[in-house]
Amino acid sequence: MTVLQSNGEKVMIDEVDISESAPSKKSAMPEGLLNSLTLDEIADLFAYLNKPVESANVTLQPSVKRIK
Repeated sequence: MTVLQSNGEKVMIDEVDISESAPSKKSAMPEGLLNSLTLDEIADLFAYLNKPVESANVTLQPSVKRIK
């Protein structure tokens, strides 16, 4: 199982080591991150994030560390 920690780090945990799991009710996004942006800047950010990724120019390889 992959767990996203509050610092943004992804950690792999063997499922045999997990007795119980539940989704977090808290966002991984830092609180107040958008407070310094105007509404236009926030709209631009979301437009950018919703733009399709050009697969020819981007290679995504998340770093994951394993915990045993």
